[in-house]
Amino acid sequence: MTREEIELLQSSQIIGCIVDKMDAIENAKSIISVYTEEVKELKYVLAARFQSEGISNMKIDGIGTATEVTNLYPKYENKSALMDFFREAGMDEYIKEDFDSSRVKDYIKECIENGTDLPEGLSMSVKSDIRVYRDRNREG
Repeated sequence: MTREEIELLQSSQIIGCIVDKMDAIENAKSIISVYTEEVKELKYVLAARFQSEGISNMKIDGIGTATEVTNLYPKYENKSALMDFFREAGMDEYIKEDFDSSRVKDYIKECIENGTDLPEGLSMSVKSDIRVYRDRNREG
């Protein structure tokens, strides 16, 4: 075998190895996608149980902890009206070139705590999720 033939053979083996690894990655992505959907469905079931039982977290020794986490997501329905509101209220720190979502989220929380209506142009959606933390001593 010539040196060129050996190099060609080595290159084809490398390419074959790369293709095998790419196939394995695609297979793993497919499996991960299935598992991700299953975890999403299980979290939905667990969240419903947490709500019906009035609990927000649960620790199972040797397995881990599940905690309900709630996030607010401001929806800016009428940005110009909302900017006018914040300016007129002397709350310019809530406005950037766009809105400072973190600050607006804080403002929504304040409104909820104080029982105050949200200004025109601002509404919210609430998304809850379950975070599961693996017990450090758990194998697997």
